[in-house]
Amino acid sequence: MHYASPPAYFSQWGSLEASYFRVVRHDDVSRYSNWRGQGFDTAEDYRRWGDNSCGVSCVQSVLDSAQLPIPPKATLIRELTEAGAYVVAADGHIAGLIYDPCVRWLSDRWNIKAETVRELSVAEISECVTGGGLAIASVSSEIRFPYSAPSRRGGHLVLVFGTDGEAFTLHNPSGLAARHAPDAVESAEAAVIPIGLFERFFSHRGILFR
Repeated sequence: MHYASPPAYFSQWGSLEASYFRVVRHDDVSRYSNWRGQGFDTAEDYRRWGDNSCGVSCVQSVLDSAQLPIPPKATLIRELTEAGAYVVAADGHIAGLIYDPCVRWLSDRWNIKAETVRELSVAEISECVTGGGLAIASVSSEIRFPYSAPSRRGGHLVLVFGTDGEAFTLHNPSGLAARHAPDAVESAEAAVIPIGLFERFFSHRGILFR
């Protein structure tokens, strides 16, 4: 599989403007997004999944990079849930993106070969993307402010697709455009994050597309 670089960017709320209203303004993001165009039946479903769809947003970028058709986000969420990559509890809690079922779904549905790596190093990510591959990496969502001190590692997914040896270039589905960020640092589309800073947020888990 050849992956085009850079892949298209997908915000988990549908647009960079919607990300701003959700992350900075803490507003009802459904007022600023074409959620029906993303395939959602209700604003409530859109809001609930928007806060839990970093993984499927990365998958959208992978499909774009592989030059494959990209179904609406809600359609992908339904397929990934049926495949076991998302689990919705009775109380509405959403668990996922779960790596192994996602990797199987990518292979069965799209013929995309990927590998779950639970002890993933930045060196392995660098090798993968230098060779033309992609990496979905587990980081703290606090990476949207890369120069901050994170309180945790993991819990959020970003797509790494480039490196110059000193920094990673990545798409962060919950990041902020520089024009929206309080610190004026791009952390969303093709964000350039020094590898040393990236490691502070990184849980050393992810999916490699070699």
